[in-house]
Amino acid sequence: MNKEMSLDVALDIIGTLRMMKIDEISEEKDENRKKILQKELSVLNTEEKIANGLLQFEVSENVRLSVMDKIQNYYAPKLKAYYATL
Repeated sequence: MNKEMSLDVALDIIGTLRMMKIDEISEEKDENRKKILQKELSVLNTEEKIANGLLQFEVSENVRLSVMDKIQNYYAPKLKAYYATL
């Protein structure tokens, strides 16, 4: 990561994306699409736990840093673009 993102900001970003995904799942009518969205939610849940250090005994520090990097370089711009369209 170029600039270190604070844990609070990272968890806020991923938490917001989780809530958006939950809303998307509840509005979806197609069961196949709903299953895909639930898998995406599961990934976000796991990434949140990793970033927060709750799975520290199951993953290495490099995995946690990788998730933090993904939040900063993928999720944050995605969320910023979403809010720019509102």
